[in-house]
Amino acid sequence: MKAAILMVSYGTAVKAAWERTLGRMEAEIRKRYAAWDLISAFTSRRMIEKWRQQGYEVRSEEEALRQLSEEGYQQVVLLPTHLVSGSEYETVAAEAKRYQAQFQHLQLGKPLLESAQARRQVAAAISREAHLGEEEVLVVIGHGTETKGSSVYPKLETELSQLVSGRAVVGTLRDGQSLIERLKTLEKRQIRLMPLLLTAGRHAQQDIAGEKPESIKSQLIRCGFTVQTIEKGMGELASIRSVYYQQLEHLIETR
Repeated sequence: MKAAILMVSYGTAVKAAWERTLGRMEAEIRKRYAAWDLISAFTSRRMIEKWRQQGYEVRSEEEALRQLSEEGYQQVVLLPTHLVSGSEYETVAAEAKRYQAQFQHLQLGKPLLESAQARRQVAAAISREAHLGEEEVLVVIGHGTETKGSSVYPKLETELSQLVSGRAVVGTLRDGQSLIERLKTLEKRQIRLMPLLLTAGRHAQQDIAGEKPESIKSQLIRCGFTVQTIEKGMGELASIRSVYYQQLEHLIETR
């Protein structure tokens, strides 16, 4: 019986960021599950086009599912690397539902932060990576979404705050001034800034930690905060990758 793991991600245009995160995950999954074929896909059409322009073969989630169906795969475990249930994940879920009947078994995983257990594990990994000083506040910035998936951000903040004595704020690129107002109430001026993104691509490098006036870092500095950045994607942390593999193992065991 032909079986495959389909790993679906938003994608990144920065090849070095891909190598440190998604590429590493692919290699580790192949090693762990040698009996399964692994293929990957991006949900971002813009990212797909950027890679194709450089001569790389990159699939969309629909193209990957169609390929697996045409090649006679009967068991498919679909592992999304999306952090929250935003529009990109909803696209994956819709395609999985559309292709369900094409396979004997198709199992779809959930976004990383949707599980309470996973949020606790992610919070622990972030707090370890931050090495927060007693006078510092940890600020973690995600992309944000207009869907119900945005509810996971305050939940993650609660988990983080319990680990760092209340000195944690989880926000998004959409928050702007409201994020700064929240930080002012903590009465600490030293910030440790970290992206809540799987890959440290353009958003992490420019929109969060960049030098342009509208970046999160620049906004904080203008308001009198001292900012140190941690420019790593979540996928660069082995403990975060391990959370994905735990979900993958569960999907395989329960298929």
